[in-house]
Amino acid sequence: MSGLFGAVRKFFRPKGLIGYDLQGNKYFEIPNPAGGRMKRFVQYKKNRDLAEYSRAELRPPVQWRAWLSHTRVEPPTLQELEYDYSRQQGLQPKIAAIEAREREERIRQGYLLPDGSVPQAPSQIAGPSTPSERAARLKQIGQPPPQPQHVNSLNSETVPSSSYPIPTPTNDKVAEPSKTVDPAQHSSAEDLRRLAMEDTKRRIAESENQQQLQQQQQIQGKKGVEGVGLGLAGERLKPRRRGRA
Repeated sequence: MSGLFGAVRKFFRPKGLIGYDLQGNKYFEIPNPAGGRMKRFVQYKKNRDLAEYSRAELRPPVQWRAWLSHTRVEPPTLQELEYDYSRQQGLQPKIAAIEAREREERIRQGYLLPDGSVPQAPSQIAGPSTPSERAARLKQIGQPPPQPQHVNSLNSETVPSSSYPIPTPTNDKVAEPSKTVDPAQHSSAEDLRRLAMEDTKRRIAESENQQQLQQQQQIQGKKGVEGVGLGLAGERLKPRRRGRA
């Protein structure tokens, strides 16, 4: 009779069913239509949102997850799952004791309140927002107000209003800048850019003129040296008349 009941159970068994877990979820293995290794999947007992099964209490056991990912060859048995469940239940009191000890330590250090909540940080008082308010506040506490500053709209950097020299390269062949520029005297970035372009063009032109003048002087100096050398050589090579015997 037992063989008959086993044959009937196997006949009505869903195709590809491999086993169950303690929650009643079913695990299947069927041939892959695309070829390759067998396709394994789980059919949950209750129809829930798949995001809910990411929780620890609803996730499949680690043994079945290893089997689904083909990390494990043989499926786990119910005896193995029951033994692992009893082992986890025995660890719960130890885990609770460790958590309680850590909570007491954090309360003692001041990271938590006695009720377990996180203490609130002290609220910070906002300072004056406008330049006039800041200057009045600094005057009250005896500090001089800050110097007016100019905001460069090219890169949104705050620079002091005092004039500063244009950066000059250390190369001697480059012409010196014409004058210093005060950003506070110019209302837009276009004016600063135009002045910089004009000064750059002027310096390039002066540098080229200086280089051409130096080259001409070098060429003239070489010609003078060559002419002097040829003149001396001509005096030496000039034929002399022999005296009559």
